Amino acid sequence: MNIVHFATTVPTQRKTFLKICGCRESEVIAVEKSLARPADEIETVVKTYGNMLFRLCLVMLGSESDAEDAVQETMLTYLQKAPEFRDAEHEKAWLITVATNRCKDMLRYRTRHTT
Repeated sequence: MNIVHFATTVPTQRKTFLKICGCRESEVIAVEKSLARPADEIETVVKTYGNMLFRLCLVMLGSESDAEDAVQETMLTYLQKAPEFRDAEHEKAWLITVATNRCKDMLRYRTRHTT
C-alpha cells in the first residue's frame, strides 16, 4: 500500500500524517512514484521520531516554521531514498543526521542571502 492510497483510505490518519510530517497533499502525491515503504511503516517513523526531529530542528533554527520545513524535508528524503537500516538505532541516527544537515543548509542559506 502506498502513501497516497493510505491517505485516501484512512482520512483521519491522513490528516494526522500530514500534520505531523508537515507535508502538503501535493508533495505526498509527488512522492508516490518513488515510495518504497509501506504506509504503516511510514506512520510509525513519523510518530516515533517526528517530535524529536522537530525539537532538534527548532533548537538549531530558532523558528517553528523553519523547523517544520526541515522535518518535512527529512521525511521526504526518508521516503524517496528508502534506505535499509541494521536496527532502530541506525534508523534514528540516519534521520538525525539528515535533519541536522538540512538545518545546516538552511542556516548557511540564511547567512549567504541576508538582505
